[in-house]
Amino acid sequence: MEEFHHHFSQLPDFLQHEVSALVEHTPGLPGSHVVDRHRIAAEQLAHRKYAELAPQDIADARQFLGNQPYTKPGIEHYLHHRNQGITGIGLLPSIQNAHFVLESTRFLNEFAQRVAPIVGRLRHEEHLAAVRHAEEMARQHAERLAAEAARRLAEQQAEEAARELARRQVEEARQRARLELEDSRQRAQREQEEATRLPALHQAEEQARLEAARLGANTSISGALGPQASAVVDIAYATLKNSIEQAISAFQQTLGGHVDLTQDAPFQALLRRAATPT
Repeated sequence: MEEFHHHFSQLPDFLQHEVSALVEHTPGLPGSHVVDRHRIAAEQLAHRKYAELAPQDIADARQFLGNQPYTKPGIEHYLHHRNQGITGIGLLPSIQNAHFVLESTRFLNEFAQRVAPIVGRLRHEEHLAAVRHAEEMARQHAERLAAEAARRLAEQQAEEAARELARRQVEEARQRARLELEDSRQRAQREQEEATRLPALHQAEEQARLEAARLGANTSISGALGPQASAVVDIAYATLKNSIEQAISAFQQTLGGHVDLTQDAPFQALLRRAATPT
């Protein structure tokens, strides 16, 4: 736009005002539109001014003044004097006016020609800017979509992680409950087996004690009665020992499926006592 303003400033001031009046409102318009409106207004104004001249005045002005082009200060100076009623000497006012109009159209046409390429360049720049803007908008939109997708993915992963954690916690709680239940069951079974084993063991020990006492008494008797009585006592002892062994065997079969009697000290002592000859 700087180049446009430079060319516009080369127009005589009165022509700048006339062109601006035709262009009217331009704020907010793209630069190419502003420049093109000024170009069109300058061409229209030049055509209008030229159409107001009589052909003879045009021919006379070109014949007598065609080799005296105005500069910007010169044409502004002429207009200033004419507005004050001062005219040139030696030429008809119509010829002087025709020369003024022709020079005005020259300024306008030259301005239009100079700014026409600017319109093309500005349109190209605006097109590139629009493309860059569209690309930037597309990039930002893609970034927003990617950010939204990442946010949804993170939320989904967090929800899945929370569900997995809850599932593991529930499974661990169930596992602990199963282990505690199994431990309680085994403890109750051991207590039940212990409650079953102790009375039977005490009964066997008591029976063994009574038999041992009886055997002791029989031994004393056999010593007192002699060899014949001793033989009778031996037979009775063998019978009693066999009964004790049968009782222990029955006890072992009853509890052997539930209790490891090989590690039971009282029971093993009872076995040794029963196996020891008197």
